Amino acid sequence: MNQLERNSNLFKNQLIETIDSRIAFGKKLIEAELKSNLFDVILKPIVNTFYEFYSKDARKGILKQIELIIKCGKNFLINELNEEIFKSEVDNLFPEYLKGDQFSGMCKKNHKNYSELKTLLKEVFVSEIKESMLLLNIKEDVNDYDSLIRVAFKTKEEAYKTLIIQLNMYDECLRIIEKDLSILTFPTGRKRIFKILKKGQEESNRDFIRNLDVIYII
Repeated sequence: MNQLERNSNLFKNQLIETIDSRIAFGKKLIEAELKSNLFDVILKPIVNTFYEFYSKDARKGILKQIELIIKCGKNFLINELNEEIFKSEVDNLFPEYLKGDQFSGMCKKNHKNYSELKTLLKEVFVSEIKESMLLLNIKEDVNDYDSLIRVAFKTKEEAYKTLIIQLNMYDECLRIIEKDLSILTFPTGRKRIFKILKKGQEESNRDFIRNLDVIYII
């Protein structure tokens, strides 16, 4: 197995583990919301619909995103594309990435704020590709994701700076949605659904930061 395939597997397996953990936590939040509104006959079917979307479609879509990010990273590294071609390829591939995005999937495409969300999600896509290229290009002898990160980022502070940029972009996606909850496709229960989304993102942010502490305890 060459270095590119080794790094791809380490990167992909860690992302899948992280996604599964996030979805499991999200399900717990949704189940708690359902239990707290057992007698709300109007809201319960809506939150149930969100639960079905989250449990069935979210993982499938995110896995597609992961595959696309790794595919792009490999392609750009192998072919050493210049900045102009990089931007062109991102433009071509972004619609496919967007199809699997959790935020985009639950928002109205004709809403006045959707274009702002879409622009930000494209920035997320570019950031994720560039991070994948950094990790996939590691040539040192590593055998797990933690050592891959430590080689790519020599200090925890350096890794944190990169991480916080992506976390801030996801937080900004939530702020765009929060500005006008009518962007959500769900006809009612939007405040409670947004509360679930926000709690889930906050916990994910804490997990990512805690994981850095673990990675750099050596």
